[in-house]
Amino acid sequence: MRVACAYTDPHPLALASLTRFAPEAERRDVSQSSDAYYLFLSELWASGEGFVNIEQDIEIREDTVRVLTDCSEPYCLFPYSGPGVGEASLLKGSLGCVRFSPELLRAQPGAMSALPVRNWRRLDCELHPRLVQAGYEPHLHYPPVLHHHYYSGVCACGTEHGEYAVDQEGRYTTTPRPVWVQSGAEDRAWRYRYIGPVPVLVPPLGHWVEPNDEVTTRQPITHPHFVARREL
Repeated sequence: MRVACAYTDPHPLALASLTRFAPEAERRDVSQSSDAYYLFLSELWASGEGFVNIEQDIEIREDTVRVLTDCSEPYCLFPYSGPGVGEASLLKGSLGCVRFSPELLRAQPGAMSALPVRNWRRLDCELHPRLVQAGYEPHLHYPPVLHHHYYSGVCACGTEHGEYAVDQEGRYTTTPRPVWVQSGAEDRAWRYRYIGPVPVLVPPLGHWVEPNDEVTTRQPITHPHFVARREL
């Protein structure tokens, strides 16, 4: 099944996860106009093949695409956090991490062309209720995926992670955001566990650290994905 990702300015963590867990994804630059995203989705819809759509600020997990493509329901998705907190903040009818089956596309071939708007801002608000009205309630998969969109200066994922540069293999580095602080104490060391989703470069160590690895350094780490274990 096709996996699609339209983008204008993808979030580095979302891009890193897409590169790692869905390298086959078809990526389309839709920055040229406000309806380019609509045209891309219309193209996918008209193919009748069924597809997974992952938006540019969604951080998927290793099994996200498999769970969606293995689902027997015609319309399924992973919810994700919007503005607010808790269950009430979850977006359960958006296009961020969704799969439309071939059966649905063949049964509703004019769903996209019938939308009264083409601006990217309202596509999910228009498409979702029309599918529900036609009898297609979305099947929800959990846990929610991470949403890296800022609302009032706070990322919906709940972490103040800043920005990261991503290398060509989809791994993200700790630059340009400064994350290391010189301790000035040569006889002290710190132990950390890395809880990030993908490998990260740790400059003072000179190598990449994998998720759940523990590292020891003589420089304290100020980075939200490194959890302090103890001071040695």
